[in-house]
Amino acid sequence: MSLPEGSVVLHIGPHKTGTTTLQGAVHVGREALAAQGVLYAGQKAHSMTAAMVAATGKRLSTQEAGAGAKEWSDIVEQVRASDARHVLVSSEFFADASKARISEIVDALGADRTHVVVTLRPLVRIVASQWQQYLQNRPAVHYDDKLEYADWLREMLDRPKGRRITPTFWSRHDHAKLVERWAEVVGHDRMTIVVVDDSDRESLLRSFEGLLGLADGTLAPREHGSNRSLSLPEISLLNAFNKRYVASDHSLADYTNLVRFGAVRFLQKRTPAPDEPRLLTPQWAVDRFSEVGAASADAIAATGIRVVGDLSLLGDPTVASNVGESSPIDEVPTELTARFLVGMVKAAVEAGAADARRKLGSEDGEEEVRRDKLLQHLIRRSDGDLDAALARVRQELGAARSSAGRAEGGPSPDHRAVDDLTRGEALRMLAHRAGRRLRLPGRRPPSGAQ
Repeated sequence: MSLPEGSVVLHIGPHKTGTTTLQGAVHVGREALAAQGVLYAGQKAHSMTAAMVAATGKRLSTQEAGAGAKEWSDIVEQVRASDARHVLVSSEFFADASKARISEIVDALGADRTHVVVTLRPLVRIVASQWQQYLQNRPAVHYDDKLEYADWLREMLDRPKGRRITPTFWSRHDHAKLVERWAEVVGHDRMTIVVVDDSDRESLLRSFEGLLGLADGTLAPREHGSNRSLSLPEISLLNAFNKRYVASDHSLADYTNLVRFGAVRFLQKRTPAPDEPRLLTPQWAVDRFSEVGAASADAIAATGIRVVGDLSLLGDPTVASNVGESSPIDEVPTELTARFLVGMVKAAVEAGAADARRKLGSEDGEEEVRRDKLLQHLIRRSDGDLDAALARVRQELGAARSSAGRAEGGPSPDHRAVDDLTRGEALRMLAHRAGRRLRLPGRRPPSGAQ
């Protein structure tokens, strides 16, 4: 089952097929892999930026021009210089590559030894998670905010060729076409399909152990609590926020920093209650996506490409989870809103601290670092508890005002008692201090901002 010695194993995803599980396992197990002659290329669990640049030429809105190109170049150099038995390169963003980009990627890694691995999962296990991912990157995604989940499902099924809404969905998840697009470049004999079986959580890792010639148990699953799907109330909160944010034409970079990698990630760290409503996929959509999956399975089987796992799972409607009709959420619990806000503030603090570190050496650099350390300390000690965080804000503001009054020989110009501040006022003060140099939501970005 092991691939030929000297192979560069290029895992292309696509998205939502266990990629995070695999990447986390091989990253943590780097030493164990190296001891068995396998190199996981790159320095991170997921070299996302490098893969995005290689596959699409695009980058995150928060990154400077040229970001990712050096990282991709380093990975290519590492692959070419390695004498490992196998070299693994993995990113779901490779699935977004056009045929021309595929040729460039394969040539860079070595066309004579690159073997492409595609992980496939039944569409009925993907659609809900992929839709949520689009919401978590809403300002960067072509979407119609009048569409709820069921509406989006109909758009995907009734107009798959229009590509007006979330056009990347079918370029990633028309699995037969994805496989053929890569096979046209590398050849059918240089491809392997791994079918993800959700009934066996470790089957994906065992499959890659076989492909890489690793001893059983080398790859161990790593918990990813921050990568879970959102509950229905969490989705409702994010969707409502997104509609206002997009309508206000705020910065995509701010959204990426403060919401996508800030507030949402902080939400995902909580453990929803067992009875917290989940996003449900209607039975009619399960049936139709299963038909699409079955057709893809037949087309892939006809190519003769090697398959690891049960290809028939792609068209099996019984593997669907959370099936039904979701009831509208009229009111989002205060605790979720509070956690969302604290997540944004934490992200602002962290971004401010990073910015201050970059500015060290400037006249105000040391003061920025001191302030940001104080704010990080306040948030960290509160551990996400909004009331605790605001209590500490009030305490610090009170101490600062008292100190200012003593220094000036009298009371602070703003003599209002700090304890009388409302939650909203205190939070705004904290956000202002944390994000003074950031374009926080509510501020229009300067002209030319991206």
